Amino acid sequence: MSRTSINKAIRTVVVVPMTTYSNQTQDRAVLDQQPPYRIVVPVTEITRDMSCNFDLSVSVVKTDQSRVIDKCRLGNKVGRLCDLAILSVGAGLAYVFDYR
Repeated sequence: MSRTSINKAIRTVVVVPMTTYSNQTQDRAVLDQQPPYRIVVPVTEITRDMSCNFDLSVSVVKTDQSRVIDKCRLGNKVGRLCDLAILSVGAGLAYVFDYR
């Protein structure tokens, strides 16, 4: 979530973790009960990276668990969120940090 220019200048990046859920019925209830700052991202809003070799599923962005990590902890790129999903994550972060 941090700016590209900052990411290039230092060894750390700001990340917002995402969890995935299968398409099972029991998980639908979990998705429906997420608080407003946890952003549900349908598969259709994720563009899979060419190097990613597994199927994507519905995800939840946990904006209340954002943190700074060293770049060496990052694994392979899975994909990219669409612009609407990125805006939604930004709104979730604004809510968590009470940014107006």
